[in-house]
Amino acid sequence: MTDTDTKLLRTFIADENEAFAGRRQGKFWPANHYHIGPLATKASGLLDPNEQIDFYFHFMRIAGGAPSVGDKEMPLLVEAYRRMLPVLDLGAVIPMSRRHKLLFVFGFDDTGALPSGETISAKGLKARLKLITQVGNYTTMPAQRDKKAKFAPFADEAVRILEVFQHLGYRHDRRYGEDLYDVTNLSF
Repeated sequence: MTDTDTKLLRTFIADENEAFAGRRQGKFWPANHYHIGPLATKASGLLDPNEQIDFYFHFMRIAGGAPSVGDKEMPLLVEAYRRMLPVLDLGAVIPMSRRHKLLFVFGFDDTGALPSGETISAKGLKARLKLITQVGNYTTMPAQRDKKAKFAPFADEAVRILEVFQHLGYRHDRRYGEDLYDVTNLSF
């Protein structure tokens, strides 16, 4: 880890802070995401705690999901998620992670916690991120069904998945009004 890596992350944070204030995505991420992404798991050695929270907030917002972090960084990641909750369903020109994925990963949202509880350990985080990654490997439901054996290791998460469905009223996010809900997300 170098000063260059730290500078890269700080430039990303500054660009996204400015862009978010204007309700848009920054310009630095698209040209540098392939450098920033791998550093997400190393942010603790590059940034102070407040910078880490800013980084995790913008990373989850732009990259579409939570990074895998260690137990020491879990409180900072959770704080970044809490910061994200009031604006999670904005969408439009401000890319945001999906509510259902983050609810599954963290175990709570702005309306409460799942009965199975909040994710408090890096081990739990990594296990849930692994399932999110597996689900994301497919573009159609028939393809998922054809590879159902690949989902067998995640059978223990079935209760939590049902809790997510029930918690959200079987709607993957809150971007759509009550009258119209003709959109769904394959991972949901």
